[in-house]
Amino acid sequence: MSKALADCGSNKSASVTVARRLGEFLGDKMVEDKGVTCKYIIAKKPLGAPVTERAIPVTIFEAEIAVKCTFLRKWMKDRAMSEDEMDIRAILDWVTRTRTRTRTRTLT
Repeated sequence: MSKALADCGSNKSASVTVARRLGEFLGDKMVEDKGVTCKYIIAKKPLGAPVTERAIPVTIFEAEIAVKCTFLRKWMKDRAMSEDEMDIRAILDWVTRTRTRTRTRTLT
């Protein structure tokens, strides 16, 4: 994208979703400029949700466990997820992954 996140408005794409989630997780200052790099996976939850709503920033898996649990439960809309279920391999939508591959996008 050639826009800053603020300029995206209500556009829906996996990259925009991930940039917004990075802002939630890391702070809005981290994503307000152009050129944000967004590495993400497509989660299998929430079930039935469009791919754009299931995009999860890979950075969350490097966070401390309490932070990771909080955001994954929120983004995947599954408050009952256990810590054991928060492994990237358990979250990844393997069916979508075989069609789209893991994406890296730069918001420029």
